[in-house]
Amino acid sequence: MSQWRRLMTKGKGRKIRKRRKRRKKEKEEEEEEKEEEEEQQQQQQQQQQQQQQERGASSRLLMFCGGKNCEDSKKRQLFATKTDGNMTTTFVPLVPKNLGHPPVQWTAAEVKAWLKFCVEEFSLSPICTTRFDMNGLIIIIIIITIIIIITIIIIIIITIIIIIIIIIIIIIIIIIIIKTLIALQPL
Repeated sequence: MSQWRRLMTKGKGRKIRKRRKRRKKEKEEEEEEKEEEEEQQQQQQQQQQQQQQERGASSRLLMFCGGKNCEDSKKRQLFATKTDGNMTTTFVPLVPKNLGHPPVQWTAAEVKAWLKFCVEEFSLSPICTTRFDMNGLIIIIIIITIIIIITIIIIIIITIIIIIIIIIIIIIIIIIIIKTLIALQPL
């Protein structure tokens, strides 16, 4: 009987060793697959980041330089990009060619010229330019003021919503307290 046991344990030992080797190989293969997947994901992320950086750099370059030589500040022109379904990008000028300098320096006549240009370029409804008898600095101050007012209004609305939610929660808590007090009163 002892020989038979030895033979059985040897056979089991071989099987166990084979199983361990198989499991070890499977784990190594899984780890290699995971590493390859991680490398591929990292490469894809790097490619996406590079593409975004290239897009951002080119759009910033066009915005600040107008697609022209940056050193020639008199010829600067701002562009907007339009991308259609086929991923082709076209550049639409936002400022007429004669208004290449910053809007802060515009005169009243240049502001009116810009308004007329925008109406024609973007198919807007006609605007009475006599209402805009102001220079570029005043226009920018008005725009900044409008942005600040809109921001304040949004903050006030959010605050009111939060206050309403708090009031509703307080009312619900009061109702729960009243119901529990009524339930605890002896009949």
